Amino acid sequence: MRQYVLSIGTPQAIVGDLKTREAAAHGGFVAVGVGRFADEVGDLVRTEPEPDPAAGRRKCHAGEATRSIDRLCYRGLRQEVLGLARGKGERRAARAGTIQGMLLVPGDPLNPRRVDPHFAAQAAAARESGIAVARIDHDALDRPDEAVAGVPAGDDAVYRGWMMTASEYDGFAKALDARRVTLRTSGDEYRAAHELPGWYEALRPLTPESAWTDGPDLAGLDAVCERLGGGPAVLRDHVKSMKHYWDEAAYIPDVTDRVAVQRVAARFLELRGDAFTGGFVLRRFEEFTGAEARTWWIGGSCALITPHPDTPDELPDGLDLVEVEPLVTDLALPFVTVDLVRRTDGAWRIVELGDGQVSDWPGTRAPADLMAALF
Repeated sequence: MRQYVLSIGTPQAIVGDLKTREAAAHGGFVAVGVGRFADEVGDLVRTEPEPDPAAGRRKCHAGEATRSIDRLCYRGLRQEVLGLARGKGERRAARAGTIQGMLLVPGDPLNPRRVDPHFAAQAAAARESGIAVARIDHDALDRPDEAVAGVPAGDDAVYRGWMMTASEYDGFAKALDARRVTLRTSGDEYRAAHELPGWYEALRPLTPESAWTDGPDLAGLDAVCERLGGGPAVLRDHVKSMKHYWDEAAYIPDVTDRVAVQRVAARFLELRGDAFTGGFVLRRFEEFTGAEARTWWIGGSCALITPHPDTPDELPDGLDLVEVEPLVTDLALPFVTVDLVRRTDGAWRIVELGDGQVSDWPGTRAPADLMAALF
């Protein structure tokens, strides 16, 4: 039997949900992966600890050949392993009638038989590339079984659509699992990417200093202000700012002015309403210059660099990811975006990390590029 041995230098796993708690024993091997993907390659894959975990290097052995690489891309490994599975014969998933690789998009609220117009071009690009496309009912996320009722069984499903709360995504993922659909991004991974407390510590060296509350209690902001000490800051919640209401609901000239802090926070809370998520976040204000770039990371590797959707015709030049890449890779998240901008001193700074499934795509770029990177 041909064996694949994956040696990894971190406790996180490398393929999809590659966490050791997801591993399942199969005939003396350990399958790393999610759901049925683990089952179908279980007799081909096992994991071993890296002899020197501090080295952080991964080795992939296939028969006599050995490759040593710094970062093993989820997509490439998955295709390689599934290729071996195809060589062994019909996969269990194929026998069960599941689809390998599927794009999930919201249906049009006015015509549920069509894709939401905002995502229609991405759905068309997927179909043209041979990728299956299924619609979900985003308005029915409070009834997740109903929201995914039209989705066929399939492995490695990726959602591209409107934002969900972490709890909505968790219910969405569980409803899909009940229909034998495996999402590439788990509920825990979505929350880690979607909410600032999930990624801030990992990216702290390259993003503005931040402190936050848990919950919407305005009184808790005093302790957050104390942690920042003084100076200007930008207010947001765990997911989103109100930057289009800059003076009234985002920018605070000095956090020692508690009256101003409370006024801005109260207005922010009013504007966000039921969409308020997690708690208040204060991020130390830094002077930026030029447009933002949006970088797209799949399996810990940067697959695409595009303009930010707010400035679709402006892509900054000279983007440097040397310091960014190891930090994002170590987060071990399957699909995220990282927005970067140049500070006035020339340093590249991370403005935001978000789950790639709910990150908008710039209208000036071809959706086929994203589909090719994802699948």
